[in-house]
Amino acid sequence: MFGAIVLVPVLLRHSNLGLLENRGQIPPPCRVKWNHANSKGGIVQMIRHLLIIVGIFAASMSWLIWLCRAVDPSTRYGSEVEYNYARYCAGCHGANGEGNGRIGRFKKLEPANLTTTELWEGRTDEQFIHSIDAGKGDMPAFFYYLTDEEQRELFTFIKENFRPTPTHD
Repeated sequence: MFGAIVLVPVLLRHSNLGLLENRGQIPPPCRVKWNHANSKGGIVQMIRHLLIIVGIFAASMSWLIWLCRAVDPSTRYGSEVEYNYARYCAGCHGANGEGNGRIGRFKKLEPANLTTTELWEGRTDEQFIHSIDAGKGDMPAFFYYLTDEEQRELFTFIKENFRPTPTHD
């Protein structure tokens, strides 16, 4: 009760109620002058920077989604070996085996064109399977990801779908 009696005149003196106008003016909360021209430029610049950051973030996310689209083998591919080719090979070698996959172009790699006769001439099946297993040049090794059986199935798929038919003259 005593605190209320002491604080009421102090609060009324410094309040904005206008009850004790003769006792002095209320000091402004901030003595720095606000320059509206600078504040608009600052806000516009801040919004511009925020939009640039959001734009870069959105572009990078859409690029990642485009590059690493989730592949559902049950709806998109007829067999597991087709799915394995799409998942592990098509990024560099392309869907048609011509070496024009998106990851290969992005990283400026030169993956082998699986449809040329030069690639297939003079090489055994075991050499191709060894390239899948251990990697070769820029091509990564797939022994971590694919079993020996899956590697053989993948090679058979590549051989049946991309190896050019020999021409007899």
